[in-house]
Amino acid sequence: MSTLESLARACIKSSPSELVPYIVYPMIDARRMEVYTACFDDTGKTIENPRALILDDFFSKKIFTIKKNVIYCGDGATKVSRLEGFEKAKIVDILCSSRHLVPLSHRAYITQTFKNIAYTSPLYLKSPNITIPKKKL
Repeated sequence: MSTLESLARACIKSSPSELVPYIVYPMIDARRMEVYTACFDDTGKTIENPRALILDDFFSKKIFTIKKNVIYCGDGATKVSRLEGFEKAKIVDILCSSRHLVPLSHRAYITQTFKNIAYTSPLYLKSPNITIPKKKL
């Protein structure tokens, strides 16, 4: 189950219908001005696959070319409001929760689309930042 998809679907469920059409960027904080994100339309269809993203001028220019409403959610979404021109960004206060995975799990059960957990691995979007301690023990 995708945490980003579950956040997006929870956001879609709680968003007002007058915003349609819109896209949703669920964001999980990845420190500094970086987030883990994906992009979904207002039906929950994936537009952009999950990735690590630095919120910078390039991101700003791309977003301003989109002709739909854009909604941000998740614990990384507040970083968007720090960007120039995003002071009034539409941010929905939805955080990661296992309860958001229930609809995805139920849909997989009903459609019998199961994954073999023996061959499943987590999706790590960037390598860990591991350093050697400078203090001697």
